[in-house]
Amino acid sequence: MSRALAFPERDKSLHLLVVDDQDFDRAMICARLREVAPADTMIVECKCGEEALSIIKNSAIPFDCVLLDMNLPDIHGAQLTPMILALQKNLSIVMITVEADMDKALSCLKAGAQDFLIKGEYSNAGLYRAVRYAMERQTAAMENIRLIAELAHEREVSAMQKDFIHLVSHEFRTPLAIISGAMQMLAAKAPELKNGAGAAQFAKVDAAISRLVGLLDNVLRLSQVEEGKEIFVPVMFDMREALQLATESFDAQRLSVEGASNSVHYFGDQRLVEYAIHNVVGNALKYSPADAKVALAIFIFPHAIEVVVSDKGTGMSPEMIARAGEKFHRDKKTSHIEGTGLGIHLAKRFMEFHGGSLIFESEHGLGTTVRMVFPYEASALVGAS
Repeated sequence: MSRALAFPERDKSLHLLVVDDQDFDRAMICARLREVAPADTMIVECKCGEEALSIIKNSAIPFDCVLLDMNLPDIHGAQLTPMILALQKNLSIVMITVEADMDKALSCLKAGAQDFLIKGEYSNAGLYRAVRYAMERQTAAMENIRLIAELAHEREVSAMQKDFIHLVSHEFRTPLAIISGAMQMLAAKAPELKNGAGAAQFAKVDAAISRLVGLLDNVLRLSQVEEGKEIFVPVMFDMREALQLATESFDAQRLSVEGASNSVHYFGDQRLVEYAIHNVVGNALKYSPADAKVALAIFIFPHAIEVVVSDKGTGMSPEMIARAGEKFHRDKKTSHIEGTGLGIHLAKRFMEFHGGSLIFESEHGLGTTVRMVFPYEASALVGAS
């Protein structure tokens, strides 16, 4: 049989269950709690494990804590604890034991109890503190379980995304290659189409294929970077040659190159440097008027080499500059221009591989200058050949 006792007002009320087959011990626990428990707290009493399980299962209000006698007549506390938690997994349990049962009390903690007290060795405040601490520990444990579950879910989703990216990258390349091959064959068999009335359409198809291939390259490259599979392989190379190779796919009539005229040797990963330069220059061309040139320059300083890319576009606001390089971020004002926001993000990541950075300087309506700063490593050599 069970009965409810109300506590005098203190702070937030609790819903407690005291389980002890000894009437005197059970009454003592309730009396001590009555001195210190919060206002409107309710305590329910029972004498055995079976009754405790029934009360927890049928209670309209979830319990906050169970004060449980370890040695009940029908079941041991270590066995009862997981059964209680199966009914209410966020329930905290304080085991009440005698000194001779310390090892068994520890087994109850392993089973899921948060604390234990030795009969006759706790004060009123100590009893209430044990209840509160048990509740806090259980809340922390449940939060930890939730975070672990969320992390596992995020890892699963991330793994699925990576698999999807690799699948899409592979599957898209084949039809794109077929389309490109078919266009080349058509142009060879009917050159009048490509050079005549169909020239604009051929150019649009070529541009679309190039955009899709570039998108696939960027997405796959980003996946490799985030998976830690992008390997940094530094070698000594000529920065001017890297600049030329990085921009050879662009219209040379739209580029002007200034700065150092001799070879500029740098110790870094030439492949990643070219990729970063290509993305920055491509971005500058994309946001500049079709008849405007993009200026490129290489400068040698005591601490670093700088590749400077200046365009004649609409410029960037301070807010845009602050977010430049964020993954997939594109300003609403440029939504009419095709892009994904990955090019500058990847350039920034590859600059970081070299301990370098992208510095944006811009005024609205006056274009943008991007300084690509490549700091020298201890083994770097700079000079003329």
